[in-house]
Amino acid sequence: MPGLEDPRTLLAAWERASAVPPAARGSALLPGADRRLAAVAARAAAAYARTFGPTAQALVDCTACGETLELTVDVGAMASAAPPQEETTVARASGDLRVRALTVDDLLAGAAAAGSGDVTDGAAFTDDAAAVLLARTTSDRGGGAVEPGMLAAADLEAVDCAARELAGVAAATVVTVCPACGSDVREPVDVVALLWERVSSRAAALLGEVATLARAYGWTEPEVLDLSDVRRAAYLAMVLS
Repeated sequence: MPGLEDPRTLLAAWERASAVPPAARGSALLPGADRRLAAVAARAAAAYARTFGPTAQALVDCTACGETLELTVDVGAMASAAPPQEETTVARASGDLRVRALTVDDLLAGAAAAGSGDVTDGAAFTDDAAAVLLARTTSDRGGGAVEPGMLAAADLEAVDCAARELAGVAAATVVTVCPACGSDVREPVDVVALLWERVSSRAAALLGEVATLARAYGWTEPEVLDLSDVRRAAYLAMVLS
């Protein structure tokens, strides 16, 4: 099956992902039966590395001095990382907790509770959303639901750490030192967002090429996309010269 390097496949993926909330964008770009965040992020990393190369550039701000840093993200390493398990146990004196990996559907439910399209945005991650995610993914040893008010702060922190472990590369971070002030900079890496940025840019370029060649030669979109990159670029050069 063609990947995102194929123009038709990329445009179809872009169209699907454009129509869904940000929380579901990764699974729309790269559909698959496994909707765990870890699996979706791993598919995104593999697709990025295969289509755009093994590294990506990301801009982050140093929280200490405000300097903007350009970081290189090793997407290839993310793609080859071992997948995490599907659930884990958090031990506590009053009874163990079972924590399962977050899924796209969990994020969508949290977003609905937050009244937002995306709970990955810190501003949208409300207490209501957190309660929904906890109730959906955490249970006591008897399988009973767990509410935030039932857990001590240390328990909530332990559950959060377990959820991050289960998220795999969906919870990846990059660590560097700010060259301006010497402070440590630790920044989350959203590989789905990195892939979406490149796919959106490529889709816009392809649509522009289709429009230009359609006006010049009367070709249809399928006819333009059937051309190789080299031949399409040659026709564009003749039209634009």
